[in-house]
Parts: sequence; C-alpha cells; structure tokens
Amino acid sequence: MKIGVRTPSVKKMTSSRTTGMINRKAKSSFNPLYGKSGMGIVNNPKKAIYNKVYNKTTVSIKDINIDIDMDNSEEDEYESYSKSKYNILYLLSGFLNIFCGVLLCSSSILLSGIGSFSIVLGILSIIKYIIIIISTKKPPQDRN
Repeated sequence: MKIGVRTPSVKKMTSSRTTGMINRKAKSSFNPLYGKSGMGIVNNPKKAIYNKVYNKTTVSIKDINIDIDMDNSEEDEYESYSKSKYNILYLLSGFLNIFCGVLLCSSSILLSGIGSFSIVLGILSIIKYIIIIISTKKPPQDRN
C-alpha cells in the first residue's frame, strides 16, 4: 500500500473524462444500481476497501494546490462584500415577490392563492429589511 503523495496520471485522467456519458447512461439503464454512491462495497468489497484505505493514506497533488488557493481567495472574496449589500437583497426580493404575486393574482383564479402567498412573502422580506436597517442605525453622538 502506498503512503504519501499520489503521482498524477494524464492518461487515466483523460480516459476518465472522455468515457462517454452515453456509456454511463446505457449501463445505468440496464442496471439501476450502476453509479450509485456506496454501491462499490456491494459489488466488489475487496476493491472498495482497498480504494478507501488508499485514498485515506495518500494525498493528491491537486488537493494540495486547491487548499493553498482556497486559503488566499476566501479572505479577498469576502472582504469586498458588506452586510448592507446583502441586506438590500431582502428589499429587492420583497418587491420582486410582490410584483410576481400581483401578476399571478391577476392572471387566473387558480393562481390567486400562489399569488397571495408571494405577496405575503414580499411584504415579510421588506419588513425584515426595515428591521435590519433600524437595528443597525447608530444613535447620533452629542457634540459637547
């Protein structure tokens, strides 16, 4: 059993990506259990246990690179967004829900229930936006 870093194989990577979706669809149409998660232990237990141990004891080069990139990109990505930008989504979704609800109510009697539910959701999201704005406002400071 190998322990450490797995060496990538270009041949195996390309063959796994180019194995046609048609082949997988055909196999899954004949065997409903084909391609389902966790079926390896049922079909070939020895191979499934070997692969589980192999993947636990080795590390891929691609996994190492992804971890390094993820640490740097997450901080930069979240620093550019503020809470006010996310809070505006409540307001926009509220108006969109109300607009869609009015359209659904006016289009048919059958859709009026869905339309009224959409209007209520829109009003609730606008109320939530107003509550967030009121709770985050700072009181004015005295200039004495």
